[in-house]
Amino acid sequence: MVYKHTIKKTDFFTEIVEKHGYLMDHQECFDGIIRRLDESVQKLDSPIIEIGSNRGGSALSFMEIIKKNKKSNWLFCIDPYGNSEYNLEEKVISRSEYGNDRYRLATKHLFEFAYEEKINFSFFKMISEDFMNFVYPNLKIYDDGKVCKVEKFSFVFLDGRHDSSVLDKEISFFLNKIEIGGYLIIDDVNEPKLRRLESKFLAEGFEKNKDELLQRVRDIDEKTMKKEREYAKSANHAAC
Repeated sequence: MVYKHTIKKTDFFTEIVEKHGYLMDHQECFDGIIRRLDESVQKLDSPIIEIGSNRGGSALSFMEIIKKNKKSNWLFCIDPYGNSEYNLEEKVISRSEYGNDRYRLATKHLFEFAYEEKINFSFFKMISEDFMNFVYPNLKIYDDGKVCKVEKFSFVFLDGRHDSSVLDKEISFFLNKIEIGGYLIIDDVNEPKLRRLESKFLAEGFEKNKDELLQRVRDIDEKTMKKEREYAKSANHAAC
């Protein structure tokens, strides 16, 4: 009897995820996210936004894509840490386990990589609402003797506080600030929240873009479930 074990195929993107996966909550399908980042970075020079950085694994993967393409896009990360409160479910308040020790760990990895690889990087230790209301209106990039006001982004990754009221604000804010050819990607979104988002966008006049937006939102979760099933099957597969 001969057993044939499935060999997991890897490429540049999956290798990046495996390299930094120990600093992520989950790795499933994240290679698909950085593939989309790779597409946008190849075409666009505007900054990249990540809301919710946790241990820094996703942001390090984003830096790898910037490095791969030899680009100078800025990466802006936003996360308050500090065990801040958030809405876990309707009328349920929880407290984040992400304390300032995790902030120091994440920024240690991120700033070291940015320094060594000459990546343009800045971290905003605050909630997304403060960034949108107070930082963005005055956000400028100073480089080579020039000052450039930041208006648009090439890629926005929303993985912060997953309560619908905050997510609504983030999507409404960033949706019209995405460059043509860029992406707005939302992680860990369930169907009830999608339905609430759909209603909001229809009410605000986004009907013509509704299908495309919701498809982008659903895309990540659908691919994640498919990838998890495929991975579980390949990990336990043995044919004789």
